[in-house]
Amino acid sequence: MREVAGRYERVHGHLTKWSNELEDFQSDADKLLRQAKEKQEEVEADKAKKPGLLFQRPDRARLGSRLL
Repeated sequence: MREVAGRYERVHGHLTKWSNELEDFQSDADKLLRQAKEKQEEVEADKAKKPGLLFQRPDRARLGSRLL
């Protein structure tokens, strides 16, 4: 009986350690996901402030007689 109890304690200890590590990894992943979402919101807010800035066609008045 003692042998079984000893094995149970060892297995329980390993499983508890793994469970705690998994919780830590999940916490880290949640933190990274939250940071990524915040950064994405910042990028989208910047884009909203400057709509079409990256893909704006040149102003025809500045081009003079050149055709697009």
